[in-house]
Amino acid sequence: MITFIKPIVEYYKTTGMMDQKRKSATATICRYLRKDTRHRHYSAEFYQAIEALLNSAYYQRVLLYLPFDILIDAPESFKKTYMRIWYHMLKTYDARENFHEGDVFEVDARPSGKIERIVKCAHLTPWLLQAGFLRVAELCDILHNAKDDELLLRSFADTWDYIADKNILSNKAIKTLKNITGKIPAAEKLQPTYISEKRLEWLKECKEGFSGQLLTPKAHLEGPFSPNLSSMDIPEPKKGEVIFVGGSRLKGYGVDGSDLDTYSFSKLYNNPMLRPGSPHSAHIYFNSMIVGRDMGKDVLKSIASTIMSFYSPNGVRKARSIERLEIDLLQYRLLHKGFQRFTGKTLFSTSKYTKMDGDCPFYDDEYRKIATMLYAKYVYMP
Repeated sequence: MITFIKPIVEYYKTTGMMDQKRKSATATICRYLRKDTRHRHYSAEFYQAIEALLNSAYYQRVLLYLPFDILIDAPESFKKTYMRIWYHMLKTYDARENFHEGDVFEVDARPSGKIERIVKCAHLTPWLLQAGFLRVAELCDILHNAKDDELLLRSFADTWDYIADKNILSNKAIKTLKNITGKIPAAEKLQPTYISEKRLEWLKECKEGFSGQLLTPKAHLEGPFSPNLSSMDIPEPKKGEVIFVGGSRLKGYGVDGSDLDTYSFSKLYNNPMLRPGSPHSAHIYFNSMIVGRDMGKDVLKSIASTIMSFYSPNGVRKARSIERLEIDLLQYRLLHKGFQRFTGKTLFSTSKYTKMDGDCPFYDDEYRKIATMLYAKYVYMP
């Protein structure tokens, strides 16, 4: 007999594992973002809920995904909190492709272990200028103070064309900005040491579009996930075995032909890089259904509880594990494939601005609304 329980992240609100402050903030954020975009009005209550996330040490990266329309006419206290976190995040170098198509080279295909990096919060500059969060003089100060940080300067420079075309700043101001960053060498274009079949398939699908019919066209992309799979969909593990089941079908944007991602608990446990407590496998343990054979649900819940205990101590490992949940839920598949597959959107107002990777949903407010709700609800560890 097969037994299963829903992903760990879905239990927080119903079991009291999510602290009351976070639970309240999450409920407020989702209530406002579910409203019709054309008639959405944000109150002080909403901004306070977002601030609660921004002020939480482990959850400040939600800033990268907040819908741009909430910046317009935002309260002064929110602006101050937002910009304090934004300035702090200027020191964060993210993998560039995590915020684009997802064409991140396999570890063993990276030349000299390198991966292209970006200061992603710098790519938010046009919208910060539009909303009055950032002024030209402040931006010039940042650029002058970052004269030895080519990556940061280049990340800002990626946005100049968009700012110019949208008339966000005067020609004089744009010329000043371009003069400051004009001598930065172009980024080194990395090439993989080999090209795998999996990567070729990924790039082909990104280029040609996403074929197949959605299996759950009425799914809520912001979760919960477990309703998207029936008991008939769940694979049967071997006798006495526990497996974790995830992937695009669970998250709501799977199509006919999409595989379920399955992981054997025993194999994960015997791999030092993937056993409980490792940031590399946090997304598997927290964002997947837990399935067993010939064992009760209480046994599976006990396993889930034990797994969580490995991730509970505060520190760098917990921060990296939470970021891994973010990558899995907001970037991997949803940004790279799932949003376009589910909504049919392929063109965006930023599409031609490839320097800042505008040819993907990242800057689209519909994507950002979903991403923010996902973050509030599920990018969390007790």
